[in-house]
Amino acid sequence: MMADFSRVRANDYAIFYVQTSKGKEGKFYGIYQIASDPFLKPDGYYLREKLWINLTFRVLSKPYEVFAKGASEWEALDDIIRYIGPYQMLCSLIYRKLKGNRGNTMLMPYEAERLFSLIRSKK
Repeated sequence: MMADFSRVRANDYAIFYVQTSKGKEGKFYGIYQIASDPFLKPDGYYLREKLWINLTFRVLSKPYEVFAKGASEWEALDDIIRYIGPYQMLCSLIYRKLKGNRGNTMLMPYEAERLFSLIRSKK
């Protein structure tokens, strides 16, 4: 996670997956732009009381394109009817399910564009 996170740079784009815990499926709701280089906050307990986890590796972000209706993980990964062949699937998104409920995955440019298009189609 730290190696992936250290490659993030200001002006890169990020897509956050919002995971739910009340029986609803999580979704990708939009595209954000990274507003700072990554930084370490070892003594900063940002959102610790709310999330019950330490977020020591940090980056600032700002909304780029955010929508009220999100694209589900199923639509992004498993809805293969949109693909001509398996080579078009978003393989980088078949990410590891981390027990810490946080992580990051770098996408290939074509994967990012496909996910951007899917999220934008949910306007």
